[in-house]
Parts: sequence; C-alpha cells; structure tokens
Amino acid sequence: MIDGLAPLNKLISDALHDFREFEATLAAAIAMSQDTCPHMQVIHCDLHDMEYFSALEPLRMCTCCRVEEEGTYLADRRNWRVPGLVKPTLGNEPHRLVVEARREDLYALRLPGDRHLVKPKESAQC
Repeated sequence: MIDGLAPLNKLISDALHDFREFEATLAAAIAMSQDTCPHMQVIHCDLHDMEYFSALEPLRMCTCCRVEEEGTYLADRRNWRVPGLVKPTLGNEPHRLVVEARREDLYALRLPGDRHLVKPKESAQC
C-alpha cells in the first residue's frame, strides 16, 4: 500500500466484494456443468487462414455448457483431432450433433474469462 492514500470508497469496496463472491460462484457453476454435460450439440469452426499470419486453429464449442476445444491444423468437421495424444472432449460421437458456425458466432457465445477452455485430464489419454 502507498502511505497517505485515502481508503477505497465504501460503496465501491462493497460492490467489489460482492462481485468477487459472484465470480467464485459462477466459476464453480461452470466447472460443475461442464464436467457433467454430455455435449450433445457442438458448433464447429474450420481452420481460418490469415492473410499475413499462419492461421487460426479450428475450434469447437458445446452450445449447452460452452466448453471449448481447439483442434490441430489437420482437424476438420469429419476428423476432429486435438494437439498431443489426448482424447478429444468434443470429438465426433454417434450421439453428438456437430454443426458449422462462423468464428464470430462462436466467440460471441464464450463465457467471461478463460473458463470455456477444456482442461485435458490425465486419464483421457488415447
């Protein structure tokens, strides 16, 4: 702390405290929902070539829980692959509907922060 500064306004301080509690509650709800979701409907965005840079990797997102997974440059709608030897969370399954979407539409569905990213599990190895 810097000596001599006035304390934060009480109204702001109280609101900030409430906001931090809400963030923790939201993070727990998202984690629990994403862990139990069967990911029945998934949107898919193909590799996006950039004019001056290499490319944006293909993406998939569950429309229900908003978990998101990045594929490799070899991945497409029919053959979903993720980096490394990890089994994909949003891979092609008989019970799963995979539909094409624009990258902008997927971005608009993202949850706040980085809570949408798939965290690979050690037991999910191929």
